[in-house]
Amino acid sequence: MRKTALVLLLCLLAGLLSGCGSIYKADYYHETDVAFPEPPQGDASPAGTVTVANADQLRAELLAMVYAGQSEGRISFDSGYAGDPRADLEAACGTMHRRDALWAYCVQNARFEISHIVTRDEADLHIDYAESALPVAEVLQLNYAAGLEKILRSAMESDSRRVVILIGNSRYSADAMDDLVSAVYRADPACTAAAPQADVYMYSGAGRQRLYDIELDYRLDDETLHQRRAELAAFDSEALLGADRSDGMRALSLARYLTENCALTALGGHNSAWDALIAGQADSEGLALAYVLLCSQQNIPCQIVQGQRQRQEHFWNIIELEGQHYHVDLTACIRDGIETGFLLNDESMWTGYRWDTSSYAICAGSLDYWTLTGLERRTEPEAPEESAPPEEEAPETPIPSEEPAESPEP
Repeated sequence: MRKTALVLLLCLLAGLLSGCGSIYKADYYHETDVAFPEPPQGDASPAGTVTVANADQLRAELLAMVYAGQSEGRISFDSGYAGDPRADLEAACGTMHRRDALWAYCVQNARFEISHIVTRDEADLHIDYAESALPVAEVLQLNYAAGLEKILRSAMESDSRRVVILIGNSRYSADAMDDLVSAVYRADPACTAAAPQADVYMYSGAGRQRLYDIELDYRLDDETLHQRRAELAAFDSEALLGADRSDGMRALSLARYLTENCALTALGGHNSAWDALIAGQADSEGLALAYVLLCSQQNIPCQIVQGQRQRQEHFWNIIELEGQHYHVDLTACIRDGIETGFLLNDESMWTGYRWDTSSYAICAGSLDYWTLTGLERRTEPEAPEESAPPEEEAPETPIPSEEPAESPEP
């Protein structure tokens, strides 16, 4: 009895010293691919036993238990086991968080009780999972990062607020995953009614294995989010079109609708397509997202551009018409007339705009507002000749613009 108590005490001390009871964010890795372990072939509960012959098989069975979401299991060490069962168990519990991202994410503590039976050792295993972690069955698994965009879009379409993705081979950092969430939303603004703010926690395993715990904050309650997304889905751009259904004239009709039916607000407040199309007031980001949504309904290639206008953060669009690309700045259309912001080329934009040209197509199309519509180009009226010195008048008090200057809100 005293010998058994001493063995249990030593096991407890070994578990505490090995560091098995914590979640780690390890940046350690080897440049090797990772294959997700298969679930145990037999029953890994105390009623069934899995036999291992070496440390590699032992680690594989431990991982298989975690990937199956099992809390208890029994491992039998072959009579010819190559190694020290106790030392190998302690080493596995102490280092598995650096070898596997799922283990680092969800295992809070791993304990074992080892006993000698005739010619071999057996260990009863107990795995405690972190309460903050999703159940293993809800963790999405990919071998490569190719399906990430589809998963993130699906999460937004279902108003999900958390998604956990395990990827066997991924080069995405936490910041890059955050950027990808924004890119997916901006490519399809109808997938959710509000721009999701992502908090990404990354766990690393061997090779390029990565696990991403992504929390999505829409800053709206579930009912409001669902209602607004339904309103966006019901918005029909067909009613906005004129008799001329060419790509250019359809793009112009959509832009004209937004400039005539949406009030411009300061940047940082009303920044969703819902704000522009349903609420009728939006900043440059909201306007640009609404234009992406309307153009997508008409199968007109359109993307949002994030850059600067007059040295301040600003959003606009690039559309493609007959294989040529053009800038469309709806903010300029609202402020100065649609001809000033519709179908612009790169050269005309350089005077007041800055953007990462390597991330977007070159805009050098031959169209502009006047050639598209066939209207006579406006020219600035000539100043009248002065016949006599003007009478001195009291200076007028300038009337402030009803449209606020676009600048980040404090």
